[in-house]
Amino acid sequence: MEKFVDKIRPELLSGSIGYNTKNDIETALKTIFESHMSKKLTPQLAESLIKTHFETSFGTLPITSQLKEKTAQKRIEIVKEKLQEIAKEKEEGINSNIQISIMDALNELNDKSKSGLYIVISHDPDKIREFANKLGWELFEHRRKNGKFDPLVCFVFDEADEFMPGETYMPKNESYKRSRKIIETLARRGRKFGIGVGIATQRSSYLDTKTIGQLHTYFISKLPREHDRKVVAGAFGLSEDQLTQTFKFQKGQWLLVSHEATGIDMPIPIQAPNAEDRIREYLKVFKHESK
Repeated sequence: MEKFVDKIRPELLSGSIGYNTKNDIETALKTIFESHMSKKLTPQLAESLIKTHFETSFGTLPITSQLKEKTAQKRIEIVKEKLQEIAKEKEEGINSNIQISIMDALNELNDKSKSGLYIVISHDPDKIREFANKLGWELFEHRRKNGKFDPLVCFVFDEADEFMPGETYMPKNESYKRSRKIIETLARRGRKFGIGVGIATQRSSYLDTKTIGQLHTYFISKLPREHDRKVVAGAFGLSEDQLTQTFKFQKGQWLLVSHEATGIDMPIPIQAPNAEDRIREYLKVFKHESK
C-alpha cells in the first residue's frame, strides 16, 4: 500500500496549488490509507476502500464531499479511478507446472548445450529490481567460485534509469540500491566470467555515471533533450556536433560508438534489423527444435 501512495502522491500534489489544497489532499490520503499502509493492495482491498470512502452509505458521505477545496476534490477523484483499475484486476496464481526457481534459472543459464531468452516482467518494479539483484549475484558468485566463463550470458535492462539511477535521482527504496549494485558489479567484473550487461533508456542523464563508464559499446539514437546530449557527449568523449546527425535518424538507425568492437574511435552510423522480427524467427526455430 505504501508504494501505491508514494506513487500517486506526486501526481496529486503537482502544479500550482495552494497550501489549503495540499493540506486537504494530504488529509484525505491519510484518512483513506493510514490504517492499511502495511497491507498489500489487492483488488478486494481496493474495492473495500472505494465503498468505504467514495460511496454514500448510512451515516457517511464520500470523502470528496468532506473536502473544502474544489481542486482537492477533483484530485482525490483520481485516487478513486486508480483504485477502480486495481479492483477490476484478477489475482491469479501461477500454475506449478510452469514455475521456475532461481536454481532452475541458474542451471539453464549455465547449460552450454542450448541458448535461451528469458523476459522478466512485473507490475511491481521493486520485485523486478530485487529479482535482478538475486539472480545476478547468484550467477556471478557461482561462476566466480567455480572458475566458469561460459556460456555467455547478457543481462539487459530496459528503462535502465529505473534500475541504476545516479545519486541525484536515487529514490529511498532499497531495491534501487540493490539493482544498481549488481549492475555495477557485472559491468566491472562480469566479463571475465562470461557475463555482460546491456542497458537501454531514453533518460541517459538519470543514469549512474560510474556504470556507464564501464560499458564498452554504445548505440545512440535520437536525443531530443539538450541535457541528455551533454551527458552522453561527456560520457562517450564526443562533441555535441557529432550527435546532431541523430536528429534525422529513423527506426533502426543508430550511432555506434565502440573502440573495442570497431577498433576506431570515430562513431559509425548503422542500420540495425528489427529486434522483434529476430526474436520471432528465433522462437520459430526454438519451437521446431523442441518438438
